[in-house]
Amino acid sequence: MHLISQINALLPLIIHAQKNKKLIVKIHYCFKIEKFLYFLIEEGFINGFTVIRPWQACLHLKYDRYGKPAIRILKKFAFQNMNKNVKAERLDHINKTRIGTLILNTSWGITTDHYAYQKHIGGRLVALVY
Repeated sequence: MHLISQINALLPLIIHAQKNKKLIVKIHYCFKIEKFLYFLIEEGFINGFTVIRPWQACLHLKYDRYGKPAIRILKKFAFQNMNKNVKAERLDHINKTRIGTLILNTSWGITTDHYAYQKHIGGRLVALVY
């Protein structure tokens, strides 16, 4: 399965679990999405994940002290029939306010907009996490 398809399948599971105030959600796991999960941990959107089996993991969702989810907005950009390729110079213009984190699929692999801008690499927009 393609990396973008795997991430697009993961995002609705997270959104649905947060609407139902679940602390843990089981997901289909593979090493390709591991870096995406680590970005969510580094940015403070999830508490972590535990690999149960080679193909299954549990995400530990994060909520604030008032019970609101740490991920307020989770928007997919990448679809099978639609490309949202962005040049490195445009990354700063797309995320002017620095609210949230853009996730990109680049030639260097999956990365955030902050890192891609620093390294001057463009890529395909995958998701916005806020």
